[in-house]
Amino acid sequence: MVYRLASKWLKLNQRRKRKGGCRKSLVIFVVFTIVVALWHLLKWLSLGRQFVRLGCALPLEASALHIFYINLQKSQDRRKHMETQLDQLHHKYTRWQASVATKSEIKHVSERMKDRSKGGRIAYLKGMVGVRKSNINLLKHFVRFGNKEDLFLVFEDDVWISPWLLESIPCVIAQVPEDWHTIRLDCLKDCKIRKNNLMYPVLNRKIYRTIHNRTYAGEDCTCGSVAQSHCWFCGGGYATLYKYDALEKVLTVWETPPYDDHDCELTTPTINNYCVDFGLVKVSYDFETTVPKFR
Repeated sequence: MVYRLASKWLKLNQRRKRKGGCRKSLVIFVVFTIVVALWHLLKWLSLGRQFVRLGCALPLEASALHIFYINLQKSQDRRKHMETQLDQLHHKYTRWQASVATKSEIKHVSERMKDRSKGGRIAYLKGMVGVRKSNINLLKHFVRFGNKEDLFLVFEDDVWISPWLLESIPCVIAQVPEDWHTIRLDCLKDCKIRKNNLMYPVLNRKIYRTIHNRTYAGEDCTCGSVAQSHCWFCGGGYATLYKYDALEKVLTVWETPPYDDHDCELTTPTINNYCVDFGLVKVSYDFETTVPKFR
């Protein structure tokens, strides 16, 4: 919301420049930029009180953890949002340039969608294919330049991050089986997952493995307060931890048709994906989505 107001203010200010007062406008712009940056920092610090500190005592090999966030060139507000937070973690991170889907790529995916009804939604496909392309290119980069001991934590650019994220990562890893390929932090859930749900084996109250992205209402899950014929579960891909040895496996799933949203494709028996809901990441709703939701 702050950035949308800033955009409108700058447009109005450009009109004033034509009438003179360029120096004054520059000073106002600098002050406004500082205020926006401080607002973001204060909001992040206040959110710190909403996150739970796990008190993890396990060590983390800092050199083995590589943090990336994916960001479109035009989304400078999201870039500022992420880097304000990541700077506070005092750990090296890298911005990965998000890809824009071409018409031919959109056409190729649309003709090979797992859910055929999604194939004609151009606005949705444009964003969805761009997200897939960005993640595939990033994982190929990891394969090429990474090492066997490396871990890769990938963020989308619209999340709030716990100030205690880094110290919590070793405890997150220790809580899941050693055969994990990917770990997603604080998965989005439209359905209430129950312990007798064979599609989502629950290890404990906060950890479960995702196997299929569709299950049926009744014994397995409830979606809201209304009984439905089925429930969807993809989980989101806004904070995902990858093990180096699993990168090729994930790429094979993503690049093999039929296609779906990249987070839905992590919800498969082919990949040992675990959702760990420790309250380390929250989705930010301060930005308009770059991937229109399919309805």
